[in-house]
Amino acid sequence: EEEVVVVGYLERLQEMSIVETEPGKGSFICTAPPESLGPQASALLLLGSVTDRDLFDFRLAIESYAAYFAARNINAENAGELTASLEEMRRTKDSVETSKEFLSANYRFHKELVKLSGNQMYIILYNTMNDMLNQLVQSSPYSADSTHQSYREHYEIYQAVVSHDSERALLLERQHLNRLRKRRYGEA
Repeated sequence: EEEVVVVGYLERLQEMSIVETEPGKGSFICTAPPESLGPQASALLLLGSVTDRDLFDFRLAIESYAAYFAARNINAENAGELTASLEEMRRTKDSVETSKEFLSANYRFHKELVKLSGNQMYIILYNTMNDMLNQLVQSSPYSADSTHQSYREHYEIYQAVVSHDSERALLLERQHLNRLRKRRYGEA
C-alpha cells in the first residue's frame, strides 16, 4: 500500500515538472524550471471566474514589464524569433486572407517578449495561460486599419527592444495593450 502512495506522489511531482523519471535509472529532481504550471492550473482557471478582461489585465501587467526586461536582455543571438514574428506580421498585414497568419505572428511576438524577459515566473505564468491568451488574440476581428496600426505599434516596440530602450519598450507595450483594451471594452 505504501508503494502505491509513493507512486502516486511521484506521478504528481512529474505532472508538476518537479521530478522526472528515467526508466531503469530512477526518479530525479528536474534541473530546468517547468515551462508552465501544467494543465491542472489551466483547468482551474477555466473553471473559475477568469474573464477575457482578466486576461487583458494579466497581459498588461506581465507583457509591459516583459518588454522592459526584454530590452535589457536582447542580443544578436536571441533576437531571431522576435524579428521573424515581426517580419511575418509585416508580410501578412494587408489582407483578410492572411489575417490568421498575422494574428499567429502577433501572438508569437508577445510570447517571445515574455521569453526574452528572462523572468521565469513571467514565462511560467504566461505559458500556463498560453491557450487562453492565444484564443484572446485569435478572436480579434480583422480590420485593415487596426491591423496596420497594430503592425506599426509592434514595429515601434521592436525598435525600442532592440535598441535596449527598456523604458520606451514598457511604455509602448502598455500603450499598445491599452489601445486594444479600449477597442474591445470601451475603456483604457
